Amino acid sequence: MLYAIDVDGTLCEDQFSWWEYEKAVPIIENIEKINKLFDDGHQVILYTSRREENRQVTLEWLEQNQVKYHGIIFDKFRADCYVDSCAKRMEEVCR
Repeated sequence: MLYAIDVDGTLCEDQFSWWEYEKAVPIIENIEKINKLFDDGHQVILYTSRREENRQVTLEWLEQNQVKYHGIIFDKFRADCYVDSCAKRMEEVCR
């Protein structure tokens, strides 16, 4: 199964100073769930509205917090609400 996982607000807490990505607080429970999906053989692709110029700090944060993933997509457009026929909350994934 292929999982597309958002970074901010899912793997780390949303923060007031959003541009200080290196200070992002990890959501350990969600990282553990993502890593379990990865370990169980699922494909994990991260996506983020962070810009390409934030790639290095993001990759370093993911490594520091031991997030397992197969790929990452930057520059997701920002919206107030996303509608998706396959959307799930983290508590519904990998219980």
